[in-house]
Amino acid sequence: MNKNAVRTAICRAAIFLVIMIVSVAAKGQTFTLKGMVTDDEGNALELATVACPSQGKVAMTNLRGEYQMTLSSADSVEVRFTMVGYRPRTRTLYRPQGTQTLRIVMRAQQELGEVVVTEQRRQTDQMEMLDMSSLAVAPSVSGNAIEELVQQQAGVSTHSELSSQYNVRGGSFDENSVYINNVEVYRPLLIRSGQQEGLSVINPDMVESVGFSTGGFSARYGDKMSSALDITYRRPTRTELKASASLLGGSIYFGTAAGKKSQPSTLKPSP
Repeated sequence: MNKNAVRTAICRAAIFLVIMIVSVAAKGQTFTLKGMVTDDEGNALELATVACPSQGKVAMTNLRGEYQMTLSSADSVEVRFTMVGYRPRTRTLYRPQGTQTLRIVMRAQQELGEVVVTEQRRQTDQMEMLDMSSLAVAPSVSGNAIEELVQQQAGVSTHSELSSQYNVRGGSFDENSVYINNVEVYRPLLIRSGQQEGLSVINPDMVESVGFSTGGFSARYGDKMSSALDITYRRPTRTELKASASLLGGSIYFGTAAGKKSQPSTLKPSP
């Protein structure tokens, strides 16, 4: 055997020895973490998340609640166990080596108490009763409080905050039926767009209930294609007086229980 062959064999042996040393050193820097995740009753939890955030490693439990992952060893390794509906658990391993086994019991989140659902109104058609409790304190620019309440509903739009007109689902302003005490209120068809703006025909001080539907309403509301607004005035049970004023105008309402009639008077600015 010549000198070149000997040198080649020595180099190969040295390289092999270095690779073995590096492999052993690398193996000593990692460890295997395995175990099982269960609930309070000992039932295996499937698809629980086992994560080591500092190393970016994540594993999921199998059908038997078992998991296994390889992590790098360090002075301390924090492992987090999480699952929907259970409280998260965190375990810290100090200088782990070889194979580490952890059996984790997950505690269920605090259950909600009993929920009682009560009805305010049984809805049997597409007419939705609007809540008027905020009308007394809500600011009104135009004085058209009922129309402003309607304009806040889904599918309703308006082109001017000073107008009582509104559009529903892309329809025209004159495609909305308005009923006051079961009597339809007709509005004239105006040619000029500026003339469509105006004050409301509804006195908000007298309104008892507001029903509104953006489609699918009963045939008794006519054949308009966009919406139906059903206003019901209340019957006074006692003598009552209400007045309001602002820089835009004012209104006065007077009702009496005599004969179950109300006598309203409204003062509002012209458009």
